[in-house]
Amino acid sequence: MMMSSAVQRYFIFGISLLLSSCITGVGKYGYDNPKLRALQHEQSARYLPGAKNQTHFVRKIGPRVYPIKSGNQSGKLQTAEEVIGGGRGAAITADGYFLTAYHVIEGPAFYLSEVSFSSAHKKRLKKEKIVILNERESQKHISESNRRGRIVWFDKTSDLAIVKFDQRTPNYFRVLRFPERGSTVFATDDQGSSIIPRGRSFQESVGNGPFFSAGGVLSMRPYHHHPGFQNIETSLVARGGMSGSPLVTTSGELCGILSEISLHYQLTGGGFRKTTQTSARMMPPEIIRRIIREDRKKSL
Repeated sequence: MMMSSAVQRYFIFGISLLLSSCITGVGKYGYDNPKLRALQHEQSARYLPGAKNQTHFVRKIGPRVYPIKSGNQSGKLQTAEEVIGGGRGAAITADGYFLTAYHVIEGPAFYLSEVSFSSAHKKRLKKEKIVILNERESQKHISESNRRGRIVWFDKTSDLAIVKFDQRTPNYFRVLRFPERGSTVFATDDQGSSIIPRGRSFQESVGNGPFFSAGGVLSMRPYHHHPGFQNIETSLVARGGMSGSPLVTTSGELCGILSEISLHYQLTGGGFRKTTQTSARMMPPEIIRRIIREDRKKSL
């Protein structure tokens, strides 16, 4: 029996996974593992080739992206076991407002994590392209660098949230917009952190160090739950811990927030091959600005 060309290209939709750095139930495609890193590098080179080109975007956009870590109900982050949740957030004002994925901050407490490393450590990170913090290092990092945040607005259905931290953020996204179908987009973070909980290997690590991932906008569709909200499907390859990272245009505009990975099975000459797509969500910029204006008025 002959298959149509469409069926030959894509046989079946797989499974969608939140990009949270939580371990339970995520599966190997939610982990930060070498296979996904290689796939991410290969895909990025197709859309934004050249190390210098990618480095330019990392340096320009990276300072606007912050790791967000989840904590416990006591408001304290004590061990590596208690820091396995979290993702990223995109600074959208100079006074600490962030746009992120809701599932990153839905726990009892969450913190802005600003990482600072020595020059020797940075050289090693650049060479190895990963940060691995053991429990003792994590505890020191937590006590010195994390700040608790509050939720300003959230929507579980679209997996979007606006949060506020008591910290100045001079590097932030000044332009927010929806992307165009077929355009090149990317996600990056110039610092990051990675934690391997006790009893687990690098193959099962959560979070990640500095990253860069580029792809194209495959499709956009309205989110019927809210007028103007959009679900954005991209060919960008994501790893565990990238939840909440900003989806960025090559002009430096924030055009979405990474939410989940979709696994697909592609039929090739050699059989079936797993491929990934990454979904991002975006809400109208005017709604974001209105929510922030109203929150500022409450704080006066």
